[in-house]
Amino acid sequence: MRKIARQIQDFWKEDFHWLTYGGTALFLIVALVINYSLGVPHRWLYPVVPEFGQLLLFLAFFSLPYLFVLALQAASGQVKDAFRDPKFWIAVALALVVIAFTAWFPWHTQLAKDIFPANHFKWGNKIFWSLKRLPLTVIPVLLYWWWMERDKAGCYGLRGGNLDIRPYFLMMLIVFPLLLAASFLPSFLQAYPFYKPSSPESAFTNFWKIGIFEISYGFTFVVVEWMFRGVLVIGMVRWLGSKAVLPMVAMYCSIHFGKPLGEAIGSIFGGYILGIVALRSKSIWGGVVVHLGVAWLMEILAWGQRLAN
Repeated sequence: MRKIARQIQDFWKEDFHWLTYGGTALFLIVALVINYSLGVPHRWLYPVVPEFGQLLLFLAFFSLPYLFVLALQAASGQVKDAFRDPKFWIAVALALVVIAFTAWFPWHTQLAKDIFPANHFKWGNKIFWSLKRLPLTVIPVLLYWWWMERDKAGCYGLRGGNLDIRPYFLMMLIVFPLLLAASFLPSFLQAYPFYKPSSPESAFTNFWKIGIFEISYGFTFVVVEWMFRGVLVIGMVRWLGSKAVLPMVAMYCSIHFGKPLGEAIGSIFGGYILGIVALRSKSIWGGVVVHLGVAWLMEILAWGQRLAN
């Protein structure tokens, strides 16, 4: 933990600029207030519909935070050289489109209706929602990497790097009391567990369904770490250096709009720390351990509350 704390301290000294950090903080505060007072994600984004116009809305919604912070960095003279390279904009466009398209993609629901009987549809739909990220994210990013950057070792932090995984388990122990306290909040229990059978008692009779769902749910976080800490941090270092972290954090927060407010706020600090760790270690796997651990702890605590009440 001392090593991680030292990395955060050193990064802060290297990266901090009053305009970019102050502007990003103000932008995120305004965005949080607007989204949680007006219910923007639930009103405009969800449920998704197979219309091209809504895809453009997803793209604008998720791209704005990233591009806004890039603009702040450019205004402060930190990343102007990157803007002159067309390959930089190709990489940015690919990442933004893949993230938006994956979040919007609605046809997993119809596929679940076609495959699963009515009594298993809800379960199958949740599984397909989790697993859709594998082909929709992994395939285009791997094709881009093979075509444009296969000379770069590590494939955006999937392999290689310099990582000691032990501190990340300690990080989970530190956040556990916060998760336990959050599990008593109505907003938390409304959102989790992510897959809920028809009644608490059916959790015992449908244990195999819950187990399969939780495994598929885990793949979501591997893909998210690869995109946000891998592609948007490790992959952007060649152009942005340490400045790759802050735009990623702003966009990472935006994908949490619609979840409990505390989770969206926590994603800012969590994304910042995991971005620094990925930048220094050149690996996403520390973030995967933390992300999976926190997600599954939230599921377990939610099930505990649901079965106790």
